[in-house]
Amino acid sequence: MSDEVVKTGIKGLDEVLGGGFIPKASILVSGGPGSGKSIFGLQFIIEGARQYGEAGVYVTVEETADDIRFYGKRLGWNIADFEAKNLVTIIEQPVQEGSLISIDYIVRIVREKNAKRVVLDSLTLFNYMYGQQTTTLKTEILRFIKAMSSFGVTLVVISERHSTGIDDITFTSEDFIFTGIILLLKLRIQASYERCLSVIKMRGVNHSLRVHPFKISPGGILVLTDAKPFALTGAEDGGQSG
Repeated sequence: MSDEVVKTGIKGLDEVLGGGFIPKASILVSGGPGSGKSIFGLQFIIEGARQYGEAGVYVTVEETADDIRFYGKRLGWNIADFEAKNLVTIIEQPVQEGSLISIDYIVRIVREKNAKRVVLDSLTLFNYMYGQQTTTLKTEILRFIKAMSSFGVTLVVISERHSTGIDDITFTSEDFIFTGIILLLKLRIQASYERCLSVIKMRGVNHSLRVHPFKISPGGILVLTDAKPFALTGAEDGGQSG
């Protein structure tokens, strides 16, 4: 296997990953509402364009392209500038009754743009199309992953996960299709919450096994690589006090 890695460009994350993702990886970024999943995906696309000149495609299911541009602007990213340079493309695929949804259309745009980074936000798109047809659902997700890999794309897929307690993680059969899984958590600290990140699995890299706190501020996500989550400090110390 090549030593080459795809750097995410997200501050602190590449250190946690042991350098980055392996090329053509498929990464599931999962968490509950407000955990930072969409910001993670958008930052992966923006930093690819800004730092490495890599074209990226962001597929939005639940938001409009204007919504994505607005959220980006709040974080200090002028997405329109990258779009003008053909480095970022936003595709709307709303899961609404009567809307036209086409995975083949996404594949065609990725190929035409020569994209090297793709984010699907979110996996709801496949759930909407194939519902409870578990076998078909897995087959079509796998077909999409293989198509992205054939174009040399590193793929990030966003998904909701309702059981996000660090000791209460449940997995679906679709989880095992992906090269890697990154779990984003909101852990309670008394009357507040702390955002944390854990790499559940990541093939081909020597990644951290720790739970890492992270912050969201202008510029996006910053992973605090040397810090311990305050929410877990008591558990690690066995709840004892001096």
